[in-house]
Amino acid sequence: MHVRWAVRGESVKVYPLVRALAKGEGWEPPRPSAFSRMWAWGFRDAPPFRYAVADDGARIVGCMSLHHHVSTWRAQPAVGLEDFYVLPDLRGEGIGAEMLRFADQHARSLGAARLELHVLEGNEGGKRLYERDGWHRTPYLWYHKDLPAGTKPVTLPRAEARAKKGQGARQRAKGKGRPQRGDRGPPR
Repeated sequence: MHVRWAVRGESVKVYPLVRALAKGEGWEPPRPSAFSRMWAWGFRDAPPFRYAVADDGARIVGCMSLHHHVSTWRAQPAVGLEDFYVLPDLRGEGIGAEMLRFADQHARSLGAARLELHVLEGNEGGKRLYERDGWHRTPYLWYHKDLPAGTKPVTLPRAEARAKKGQGARQRAKGKGRPQRGDRGPPR
C-alpha cells in the first residue's frame, strides 16, 4: 500500500470513494461532471487543495483532500483534511494511519501550525484513529451554510485576469495594450 498525490486522470477512480463517503454521511454526492470540474482545481498553479490517495497497486483504496489556508492566530499556514475515506473492508489495516502520516508530513513541509479535520459525532472508529495519532478534540462546533445552486465565482477585472494568465506581457511585447502601474519595471 502506498500513499501519494493523486494525478489529474484519477478523478474517475476517486469519485466512487467520495460518492460513498457523501452517502455514508447523509449528503447528496456531487454529480460526476461537477466532481470532475472541482478535481481540475487541484491541478492549477497554487491550487486551493490537493487530493492524496492510497493505492494497493491494483486500485485506489483511500482518499483525502488537503486544503491550504492560514491560521491568523499563529501567523502560519494551516492544513485542513477533508474527504478522508478508506474502503470499509480495509479499515483497521493501517491505511488510515499511513494517510494521516502523509498529511502530517505535507503540513510540516509547508511549515504549517496545525492540521484540522471534522468527524461525525458517531464515527467512533475515526475518533479512535485520530486520538491514537495525536489529534485532540476541540471545544468548537462545526457549522456550515449552504449557498444557492449556481453561485458563480467573482470575475476578475480584465487587466488582472490577463496578468494572471500572462497575456498582458505578451500583448505589451507585441506593442498592444498600455502598461499598467505594476508593469513598468523597477524604479530608476
